[in-house]
Amino acid sequence: MFYDVPAIVNYLDFVNLGAFDFYTPERNPEVADLPAPLFDLPERNPQFNLHFQAQYWLRNNCPASKLNVGVPAYGRVWKLTDDSGETGVPPVSKVENEAPAGPNTQIKGLYSWPEVCAMLPNTNNAYGK
Repeated sequence: MFYDVPAIVNYLDFVNLGAFDFYTPERNPEVADLPAPLFDLPERNPQFNLHFQAQYWLRNNCPASKLNVGVPAYGRVWKLTDDSGETGVPPVSKVENEAPAGPNTQIKGLYSWPEVCAMLPNTNNAYGK
């Protein structure tokens, strides 16, 4: 971690933990993975999860009342290939970088919450309903 928590915590009103986007198509274009895991996952960097990030601050005497957890309200997407397969559990290997841009975000590999909802099979979740 990069912060000397005991030295700065008394000068902070709050701490925003952006514990997401650990795994993105830009960082690893060949493996689709969970971008915001809550806990440590096997064979991943043990620091890339919300639990580790929050515990770091708490172990270094940051009051829990000062911690705010950022929750991503968007989807990171990868373009799968015929060789990707379906494991049901990330990571999925043999992907082709990020998926096409969403109609709202216009950013490859990033879909807004309404764009994600519009892809769900339940028609009640469709964007604009």
